[in-house]
Amino acid sequence: MDEFLIDNYKVYIRLNEDSAITDVNSSAFLSDLAGYIEIDEGMGDKYHHAQGNYLEKGLIDENGCYNYKLVDGAVIERATEEKQAELILIQNMREIAVLKEQLTETDYKIIKCSEYQLTGLEMPYDIAVLHTERQTLRDRINELEITLS
Repeated sequence: MDEFLIDNYKVYIRLNEDSAITDVNSSAFLSDLAGYIEIDEGMGDKYHHAQGNYLEKGLIDENGCYNYKLVDGAVIERATEEKQAELILIQNMREIAVLKEQLTETDYKIIKCSEYQLTGLEMPYDIAVLHTERQTLRDRINELEITLS
């Protein structure tokens, strides 16, 4: 009778500066363990495919916040209050992306006004209003970027 070899897999995590778990993986898929912390080992999909099976609620929640942290060697769920600062950062990054897209969408108007100005034609857009709108976007981006540092 052939013996079946069943592998024992190790589970590794990475943490951010607040000890939130930012990555979970298995020894089956990692060759470089730099930056990883071993937290568990066992057999079966929970350990073999730790990325999607080890953490009951998954790595991140519906808002993009990390669900778990490591405290004294134990994986515990992060409280909603702990996620607040992270949620604000995520929302600010999303708003910055939207504002930068709005700036990009008006770039052609500035170029078109410059071209018309060079040829002496009447500008197709009110350049003063356009500059004011774009400066308002840039000011908001700068304000939000301060919160990211």
